[in-house]
Amino acid sequence: MNFYPIWPILAVFVGLFWLARFRLFAAADTPPTQQVRRLQTIDGLRGYLALSVMLHHAAIYHLWLRDGVWNVPPSRTYTILGTGGVAVFFMITGYLFWGGLIDKRGRMDWARLYLGRLFRIAPLYLFAILVMVVLVMMHADWHLKVPFGEFLNELAPWLALGLLTSGDLNGHPATMILTAGVTWSLRYEWIFYLSLPILAVAAGRGVVRTAIVLVVLATTFYLTYLGRFYFLSPIELTFVTLFLIGMACASLDRHDRKPRINDTAASSIVVAMLAILFLTCSSGYSPRAIALLGISFYLVISGCTLFGILTHRASRRLGNISYGIYLLQGLVLAVLFQSQIVRSFALVSPVRHWAIILLGSAVLVGIATITHAWIERPGVVLGKRLARLLPTTAPDKIPAVEAT
Repeated sequence: MNFYPIWPILAVFVGLFWLARFRLFAAADTPPTQQVRRLQTIDGLRGYLALSVMLHHAAIYHLWLRDGVWNVPPSRTYTILGTGGVAVFFMITGYLFWGGLIDKRGRMDWARLYLGRLFRIAPLYLFAILVMVVLVMMHADWHLKVPFGEFLNELAPWLALGLLTSGDLNGHPATMILTAGVTWSLRYEWIFYLSLPILAVAAGRGVVRTAIVLVVLATTFYLTYLGRFYFLSPIELTFVTLFLIGMACASLDRHDRKPRINDTAASSIVVAMLAILFLTCSSGYSPRAIALLGISFYLVISGCTLFGILTHRASRRLGNISYGIYLLQGLVLAVLFQSQIVRSFALVSPVRHWAIILLGSAVLVGIATITHAWIERPGVVLGKRLARLLPTTAPDKIPAVEAT
């Protein structure tokens, strides 16, 4: 019995695209007063990346329910969905923030930038951790199974916004699974943000800047192919390469080095690239997958809309709530499968398992929309208000950049 069919992927993408069209999800729209210079194709892409990661974890949940094993699913397709989704998220971060540095020629107002990042990431993150703590305490019948001081020591890494490695909490086995372990990627996002002042040194050097990025990218890609580089592990080297791909795309974009092809041709190429990816790669982190995803991403930032899908309002709504989809997916899945009745039902057949996932994905999008309107967006607005109180250390206003 195949528990990893293709139809759930289409059902989730098409079903949620159809659902997001309704006015019920208008709260996910960006208010006119908060409009900034944005690339609509990236906005539309984010939601599908977050949903891809959710589908990856939904596939893992079958193994978890059946064998108590949390590992990559024995399915090339569902493995690529998760790893490829995170890979492109890292490219987006590299593209947006390196592009911001280029626009400012490296002269950023760092206090305002980091304050903005803090209020972009922290509010929803802390909400997710609060829900996780509630689930842990409910499982323990609201009793502490460890001394209070030890409980606080266990909780502290979870409150570090993804920077620290977190373990089990209050004796709850595999606490990480409550969040589907998604907070690990925030650590690498923070490392990239903290590296920006160093990168800024090369941001104002025109053609030389682009040459430097392309040479470093070629070097790291080759080292990724070899699988070693001194103090960096192979996976860390891969992540560096992914950020550099985004940076290279930003450099080429600022020099107007975009492919001169129409949207239909570009969209067809991206579809072909994705087909090759899923047919020939075993992970989104392999050198071949990185190359295929990098080329596809370059076409997307150059205006490829995937036949109009990425610029559709429904896709942009899903993109606006992508952080919530990404961060809250584990909690929704954990609550769904907490019931023994649901667990038993899901283990009977692939149809039942994925029917529950389809229902859960709709619930997830609804919750992500609510938290976007009531937690994420107010947090961003508060961060901007506090930033305006800081003394300006850069000559111009910092470009508004959004990253998940």
